[in-house]
Amino acid sequence: MNIKFSSTKCEIWRNGRLSHFSRFLSDKSSLKPLEIFSTGSFVDLKQEGCYYLDKTHFIPKIEALRAPAILSLRPRHFGKTLFLSTLSSYYDIKNKGDRFKQLFSNLYIGKNSTKLASSFLVLKFNFVGLRTSETYDIFIADFHKRLNRFMSIFMNQNRQELGNCFQDIDEKNCALDNFLKKYKTNILLCLQLYIFIDEYDAGMNEALKNETILKFFTTHHEKKSEKKIKTIQNSFKEFYSLLKFACDESLVRIFQTGVTPVVLSEFTSDFNISKELALKEEFWDLYGFKKLEVELLLDNALGPGLSPDVKRGIMEWLKEENDGYFFNLDQTEGIFNPACILYCIEMLMERKKRLTNDDYRNTSTTIKKLLRFSPDPQTLPSQTTLDLIINNPFGKYVLSEVLSQHSLELTKSIEQRFRLTNICELATDRTPLLSFMFYTGALTYKPDPSKYKLQIPNRIAKREFIAEALKIYDWKEEDLMSVQKCLQILEADHNIEPLCRFIEETLLKPLKDYSVKKAIDLVKTSTGKRIAIEFDNIKVEHIKLIRFPDLDDWQKLTQVSQLLSEKSDDEILSLEICNKYQPIQKTVGEALKQKIEVKKKAYLKNLIDRKDATLSCMFIVLRVGLYRLISRRVYCIDE
Repeated sequence: MNIKFSSTKCEIWRNGRLSHFSRFLSDKSSLKPLEIFSTGSFVDLKQEGCYYLDKTHFIPKIEALRAPAILSLRPRHFGKTLFLSTLSSYYDIKNKGDRFKQLFSNLYIGKNSTKLASSFLVLKFNFVGLRTSETYDIFIADFHKRLNRFMSIFMNQNRQELGNCFQDIDEKNCALDNFLKKYKTNILLCLQLYIFIDEYDAGMNEALKNETILKFFTTHHEKKSEKKIKTIQNSFKEFYSLLKFACDESLVRIFQTGVTPVVLSEFTSDFNISKELALKEEFWDLYGFKKLEVELLLDNALGPGLSPDVKRGIMEWLKEENDGYFFNLDQTEGIFNPACILYCIEMLMERKKRLTNDDYRNTSTTIKKLLRFSPDPQTLPSQTTLDLIINNPFGKYVLSEVLSQHSLELTKSIEQRFRLTNICELATDRTPLLSFMFYTGALTYKPDPSKYKLQIPNRIAKREFIAEALKIYDWKEEDLMSVQKCLQILEADHNIEPLCRFIEETLLKPLKDYSVKKAIDLVKTSTGKRIAIEFDNIKVEHIKLIRFPDLDDWQKLTQVSQLLSEKSDDEILSLEICNKYQPIQKTVGEALKQKIEVKKKAYLKNLIDRKDATLSCMFIVLRVGLYRLISRRVYCIDE
């Protein structure tokens, strides 16, 4: 493979054929040093003459989808805002003529522009920072005020183009609704409207920061929270209903960015017209840097003063730290997180200024001194993301797996939708949780065309997600040995007690939400035999304890559960209970006995008769309160 550099592009010869790929462009002389300019504004970058990675060849591909609405997802800090800014500048009618040439002349799309260039009125929205952590009246007012503020900016920027459609904003009414009605009836105005929504799911993520709402999502039983959730949903539903109407009338096109794929048809009143780019093969490198692009930046940043060996060493370190994001199984190479790369390069340039002549004499010393800087504090994942992982009964199991194995195998592909009202689905199945971690950047595909496998993409992701989660758990990686040892005892001795104690101490107690659904699990052992584990629970409010009568208070629930954790098995079994749905059960022991009989009849015969597996043993595990576990072995092949 031969590489040829020119002032505007790189050319790669592969097997006698020439292929082009985008590179960083700048209006400044190549002799001037690289400058890191942190902005999501395409216009600002161009006006400052900064380096810009040309991704405009994706514009014709997006138009070819012929979709009235596009949803483009990637983890945080991957350059979504900058690309959205590029698109809005490209389509904005105010950038017609000389302005268009000034912005795009040295880019792919400037030489290969489409018919839709500079032909839209551009309206921008952003849902970051919605005030959902306060009262719901404040949320509604803030949402309404925010929409009207964006509409006011749009009106003032396009006063001349809007003509009779221009209107002063009445804060009491929905400016978008009024505008679209007037816009539709103005037949003299032949311009379409292009609406760009940055971080469309930020409102949902902000809502999930509210502990009351988060508790609702993971417990799914709070009536008051349910009403408040619907208040938030209805606000977004009304907004997207307007957009759906406008799309159906061919008045608008829409481009949205975000992190997680929320079910738009549920969350946004049948907004089912959107096409997603996230998992499409032709858009795998829409965001992020490729290896050769990072090398070009690094070479420019470090200049000619450093030896090729030093640059190679730095590049190897950057690859270990930041490379490895695979968003499609057929992706040809890993993608680097651009925000992380730019931060590292900025720090490297600062460190280079402090090198002395003696430092240059030894390659190893030079590399060590250049890399002596702190991680970027801005790349930590949102607390909401961490909470949804660690508050999940499957969360710690997944962390255990991913830290003790090189990859995690999925039985099916990544989930492509999450229902807002069913975020608790993350707690009922391993695949949705792994999918959520994939979209947030905690996990990525492991290239393997024959299987769906996930892995930690790089050291940055391991520190950001895994290490932060373990800090919250107050758990160490070496504790994984406890998991493995418990499973070995379960397999070898058919003894589930060590595993139950481990689950109590390290999985259930640290959780902020304690909902564990009923489930039957089949554990396949190394010998190919199966161990069946049936989980059930007795709620705290059904236990007769005079000491803590007010069970509506979550702190009291925790105190009751702490008291239960200190009791012996016999004391737990003798506790009196009162459940109107099971009036004949007077004690925990009676409840356990009945559950054993019911579950044996419901599952055991079918499991024994399975032709595709040999049942080794079966356990009933009863959770009493929030985290006290009582187990009984109800079948063993050796007995």
